[in-house]
Amino acid sequence: MIDSITKNRVIVELDDKGCPFIEITEYNDADELEDILSEEFNLIFLVSHHETLKKYGGKRFHFSSLVDQGKLQKVLDSIELN
Repeated sequence: MIDSITKNRVIVELDDKGCPFIEITEYNDADELEDILSEEFNLIFLVSHHETLKKYGGKRFHFSSLVDQGKLQKVLDSIELN
């Protein structure tokens, strides 16, 4: 998946507790991705609003430490937003 604002590939990172997370810069992209991840891939996640994403209404997606970082990256790489 490519972030529509930064034009960069969305990369799965790990937080200080070893849990995967991603950041999506723009509100519409984040909402569309939220639907895809939950409806098509049945993934469970939490969403937060981080200060660095405030300008365009972006969101941070937090996943359980049980979610494999590599597999999640493959899922993201397969997603193309409108």
